[in-house]
Amino acid sequence: MPEATPWSATVVVLCRDNPVQLGPTLDSALAQSFPDGATPEILVVDGSRDRACAAVARTKTIGEPGARVRYWHEPPQGPYAAMNAAVPLAQGRWLLFLNAGDAFAAADSLVILVSHAEALALAGSPPPAVFGQAWIEPTADPSDTERRWLSPDPGVRRIERWLRHMVPCHQAVLFERHWALRHPYDSRSGICADRVIIRRALAAAGPGAYRAEPVCRFRLDGVSSALPDLPELKRRWAEPSRRPWSGWVRSASCCYTRWPPTTLD
Repeated sequence: MPEATPWSATVVVLCRDNPVQLGPTLDSALAQSFPDGATPEILVVDGSRDRACAAVARTKTIGEPGARVRYWHEPPQGPYAAMNAAVPLAQGRWLLFLNAGDAFAAADSLVILVSHAEALALAGSPPPAVFGQAWIEPTADPSDTERRWLSPDPGVRRIERWLRHMVPCHQAVLFERHWALRHPYDSRSGICADRVIIRRALAAAGPGAYRAEPVCRFRLDGVSSALPDLPELKRRWAEPSRRPWSGWVRSASCCYTRWPPTTLD
């Protein structure tokens, strides 16, 4: 594995049977670049039952010399098993997960997060993770800006207080890869396992991990945010990932909640 450089990052794109959403997410990731001319690695982890997502990913120059997109098929065992599989495959120093259908907020979103993480590391406090704001978007229409909102809300004045009750979307969180290797997700979990890991990482990083700028767009009409049926909800209710902390129902959908900015400080 090549030695990681300061501007080294991997964007992991998770997909399963949603090739239509995969293409725009890859385009968003491919638009990211760094000031020194380096480009992030993009790793597609596909749990699909057919080759449709692989075909979409292949159009992004998989396997060619200098290609930025790598592809890995992982048997479908849930999103957290796919995320665990991606971490040892990644070559970047920093790691960010996007679900197919989600996107970066702008072409410099990854730079914002990586530069913030590197600044903290140079100051003597290498963070397990840093995070920014996420645009929460109810629809796939990019022109529908009236109904979307930011999480954390710009009205939040004390991020440490916000983090007592809420958890950022994983799409807005940049992890240090070696820390992620030591802290795998509970792959048995159908929901909330990422919240446990994010809370652990940000508790270690402290309030300085937060960068109050939008870095991603999270779609509520995507596969990962679809409301499950009653049997699935009952199964998730009984799973281990909810037990270490209270307020599970609220926390399970925390990044989707739009709180008025005047109620949080």
